[in-house]
Amino acid sequence: MMYAASKGLGIVIMEPMRGGYLVSGMPPEIQEIWDSADIQRSPVEWSLRYLWDYPEIAVVLSGMSEIKHVEDNVKFASGGLPDSLTERERELISRVKKIYMSKTRVNCTGCRYCMPCPSGVNIPENFKYLNNAEMFDNAEGEKALYSGLEGQASNCTECGQCEEKCPQKIPVSQMLKEVVKLFGK
Repeated sequence: MMYAASKGLGIVIMEPMRGGYLVSGMPPEIQEIWDSADIQRSPVEWSLRYLWDYPEIAVVLSGMSEIKHVEDNVKFASGGLPDSLTERERELISRVKKIYMSKTRVNCTGCRYCMPCPSGVNIPENFKYLNNAEMFDNAEGEKALYSGLEGQASNCTECGQCEEKCPQKIPVSQMLKEVVKLFGK
């Protein structure tokens, strides 16, 4: 990002909530950090303000499915200026980021660029279950949900088409093997 900005390129951010992953179902240790903040904000507002704090970022594209989301985002944007977070707020965000990174097995945003899979694997859903099992320390619960999934990881033939399309450069076939290892067929 800094390199692109140094060359005069505008930075556009997609998936600021990582497909909703950062704002739905909060691990308790992350919620504790947010609760300790001097100013209480929703996870959505924290995510957006984190990005808006960077002067290098020109645009943040946030998917919104309800008018309430639009209203909230407009309200948040009115205070979301570059360099507007305090050092304490940046430190809280850094702690949250470290926890998320340590609990994320696959860096998948759920963008679905990898889809459709010719073998019928629902790649983003497989990765969601794998990440949730780690994030919430609930492999058994996620396995129960996974068992009803159409397009399980075991259908992967390692054709590689998904890996060519993945903007995150995820080794999809390798990570789908991790799903099978954790949840079985």
